[in-house]
Amino acid sequence: METPNTNPNAETLSNQSDAVEVAAKSVQNDPSVTNAKVNRKNFMNALENGSLACLPQADGKADVSDVKNVVNGTKYRGMTTLLLKNFSKLNGYPTNEYMTVQQLDKVNMEKQLGWNDRLRIKKGEHGINIDFSVPKHDENGNEVKDPETGKTVNEKITAKLFNIAQVENPEKLVEWAKEQAQARYEYAKEKAGDKWHEPNPDKVREVVNATTSDPAQYLAEYFDAMEKGKDFAASKEIVDGFKSKVNEFVWEHKEGEERKPHVNPYRLNMLGYEAAKKLNEMRTTVKNTKIRENYAKKSYEEKLKNHQAKKNNYRSMSDDDGMSMSD
Repeated sequence: METPNTNPNAETLSNQSDAVEVAAKSVQNDPSVTNAKVNRKNFMNALENGSLACLPQADGKADVSDVKNVVNGTKYRGMTTLLLKNFSKLNGYPTNEYMTVQQLDKVNMEKQLGWNDRLRIKKGEHGINIDFSVPKHDENGNEVKDPETGKTVNEKITAKLFNIAQVENPEKLVEWAKEQAQARYEYAKEKAGDKWHEPNPDKVREVVNATTSDPAQYLAEYFDAMEKGKDFAASKEIVDGFKSKVNEFVWEHKEGEERKPHVNPYRLNMLGYEAAKKLNEMRTTVKNTKIRENYAKKSYEEKLKNHQAKKNNYRSMSDDDGMSMSD
């Protein structure tokens, strides 16, 4: 005889348990989660062994070299630069120049390369998956705007990037990239006109020293130095504090505590987002400071001008009075 179910919620609980298990498996099989875990692992290993680009190296300075898209010439920014630099270092690539397979195909089309001569990734090579936030577009190709704020709505995409060293016969790509870079240079120079200034290769680089071990602020200062062409350094005390706090943030536990069995795989992405916010705050502060300084300077110069005008007017009146008395 079948035993009756004395718990009316048993079936519901069983269904919920199944749903949780299915959801867990779904998350485990999510490529985005896998990418986040792989990038986190490589990032944290580099942090631990001291090879992460934002940490001072043998010369006492961090690696502030640019990371570029070799096809369109744009520079990667933020956390992406650290992930790509680390990928280059792990694989022994001499430069930090990247592109997608789709961009290689675009170059093939523009250069009209045949099947055997086409640019392609070497067999057996694996790229690195990077998440980007880009403007969302509707079916007509227009940017989607938030109906309440009017701001552009962004969406996340994942791009697989390859280093130029992973390309078969990369010389063709290097040659094409140089031609494109020269064209962009000529265009920028022509557009700037008299305001154009050639970069000075002999200019002494300013060194920016980290002011804090707070992970987001430390990274913001590093990213800012890199984008402005400055060197970046940090004391051992700050670096040690930074490494410890990044570990706490990413793994969600403090030193000495038992690590959680399940950790949010996107914590590193969150750190990158917080660093980007700090960087924007820094730039806003600098911008507002310059605005106030310019306003104060303009007000002072106007005040000085008015004072001089009054002084000259007083002298003129005095001269007129003197002439009248002598007459």
